[in-house]
Amino acid sequence: MADAVKISELPNVTVGSFGVQDHFIVNDVSNDTVGVTRKISVGSFVNWISTQDLSFDNIELNSITPGPGGLNITVDGIFIKDELTLDVGTNVTGIDIDDLDDVSIDEGLLTHGHVLMWDSQSGGSWVHDYVDLSNAGDSTSIKLDLLEDTINTLNDSIVILLDSIEALQNDVPPNDGGYYAKQNGQWVDITDIIMPATNYIIYDGGTSPT
Repeated sequence: MADAVKISELPNVTVGSFGVQDHFIVNDVSNDTVGVTRKISVGSFVNWISTQDLSFDNIELNSITPGPGGLNITVDGIFIKDELTLDVGTNVTGIDIDDLDDVSIDEGLLTHGHVLMWDSQSGGSWVHDYVDLSNAGDSTSIKLDLLEDTINTLNDSIVILLDSIEALQNDVPPNDGGYYAKQNGQWVDITDIIMPATNYIIYDGGTSPT
């Protein structure tokens, strides 16, 4: 029979020599009501922990360093007390612009012509773009410039049309009972031409007009 060993009398394990092949000593009561002393390697214990559905009420972490495969976290909600910083080039998805509320942007990060644009040509996502001369070769900027030119041309045409209508409303012939026609931009009295012709306008059903 093996000699009794007190855990308190065992030497401590240094951090430098601690590894996945080392063992924990546990009192296994999963199958025996009395309990049996067994061992489990550190690696096996860590693997078991990583496969469990664990729930924590309160965790305070100073920093998290993602592994080679990244850090994937699924949560129901996140409350950010101070600030959230995204690295340049970060792709943010799943945010509906209709869900945004009370959003403020540091004006120091913005430049003239900086806009939020829906890009349907790249799978459908919100992207930032510029609509000034800094991206004159950008197809989006060119289309916006053409649209602006078209709108300006349409506005000019509307102004010309309104001016023409106003001119017609103000340019009326004399109201003296005579007949007038426009010739070379001037009203010309054609009463003497129209009046003899009126003798043949009415036909009473006889052999000749009267």
